[in-house]
Amino acid sequence: MFGRPFAASIAAAELARASGCAILPACIVRAAGGYEGEIRPEIACDRALIGNREARIQLTQKIMRVFKPSIQQHIAQWYHFVPIWPPAPSRKKFGLTRTV
Repeated sequence: MFGRPFAASIAAAELARASGCAILPACIVRAAGGYEGEIRPEIACDRALIGNREARIQLTQKIMRVFKPSIQQHIAQWYHFVPIWPPAPSRKKFGLTRTV
């Protein structure tokens, strides 16, 4: 995601494998006067083809690519709920104490 490795939950792919449910990427964003919903086209998957973990990881990558334009357009509203990238190195570690 955005040129860096990204740890995402494979729960949607797991649910699709277990139940055969459709994957409909959707998000809600704040807009002038309220909220707007965005629903992207269904992400097709074949339960028989996502039986192993690696296939579910690949499906999750496909799902995240579908969300990327919405995230880029509304970056200030995106929140993943868990850290996805390691924190930046401490400035003190490099002898830097002044903020820029």
